[in-house]
Amino acid sequence: NARMVLLSFFFELGDIPGCRVLMEIVGYWTPQYLKSKIQTLNKFRSYDLLLAVQDQIDWPENLSQSRSRFDEGRDLIRYKSKIRGTDVLARLQRRLE
Repeated sequence: NARMVLLSFFFELGDIPGCRVLMEIVGYWTPQYLKSKIQTLNKFRSYDLLLAVQDQIDWPENLSQSRSRFDEGRDLIRYKSKIRGTDVLARLQRRLE
């Protein structure tokens, strides 16, 4: 039952050993797909994960606990139609502070 998961991006920050950030982009999906996506992302709890989520996504209520693991200012980027590079850089820079 092995599965391969391909996340959207992987960042190495500076010359700091082990300072790595995974990034996943979540566009508009069905509630069923979104539930599966969050279950998969929860398997990466030990990793530093940045999540870009489209504004129009309606998070199912039963997933609100999983959603709350992502801090709006540090781990979660909300976007309408495209992700701004400055938003990604700001979240990455906060990890270096």
